[in-house]
Amino acid sequence: MQRLLTQSATDVHKEVNSHVQQLSVQTREQVVALDRALTEELTKSIQTLGEHLTALSRRFVADYTPLTERLRVLLDLAPAE
Repeated sequence: MQRLLTQSATDVHKEVNSHVQQLSVQTREQVVALDRALTEELTKSIQTLGEHLTALSRRFVADYTPLTERLRVLLDLAPAE
């Protein structure tokens, strides 16, 4: 009877270890997949942000270049002290 209980406990222990190892492998694979997906999305977000900042900078230059040119003309017209 004791041998049967010992064998049953050993079998259960081996089965639990097997399941834990499987879960560990699956978790590792999921973490790698998540890391890959997050990296891709972060890269896309940074690229999009860069594109928007570039467009904003171009718009800023387009809006303020005429103003700076007019200010230069005004400064050229002002009497020198």
